[in-house]
Amino acid sequence: MNYAPSYATSPQPFLVPTIGQARRAPVITQIKYHTISRDQAMPKSSEVVSWDLFKWIVSGLLVVVMALVGLGFRSLTNQVSDLRTDLRTNISDLRTDLRANTREVSDLKIASVTAISGVREQVAVTNTKLDSLIQEIQRLRGQNR
Repeated sequence: MNYAPSYATSPQPFLVPTIGQARRAPVITQIKYHTISRDQAMPKSSEVVSWDLFKWIVSGLLVVVMALVGLGFRSLTNQVSDLRTDLRTNISDLRTDLRANTREVSDLKIASVTAISGVREQVAVTNTKLDSLIQEIQRLRGQNR
């Protein structure tokens, strides 16, 4: 048999005491024990089974959630490593393209400088011929006067 305490108090109901009545609050006078039947003390077997089943289900769901979180984390780390590899490849390709473009630009610069110097030479030759033609025209005009 299980014993549960039962508290006997003074016959007056407990009221919130005012300042003057604070010392007259009910006092526990004695503790009495009464018996509890086995049905009251122990839960029924169906309650135990249902509680154990609930704990197993919750534990199983927790394991499933943890497994899914682990798989998601692994997938995320794999994707990050793939992104790193792709990024390194793209950077390497960009460097190669930049070197090739730099060579092309320097070649074009050299070609344009050469072409400009050729044009300057042509302008100088043309100006010399024009100057000689102008002088000859002026000489001929001078003779005609």
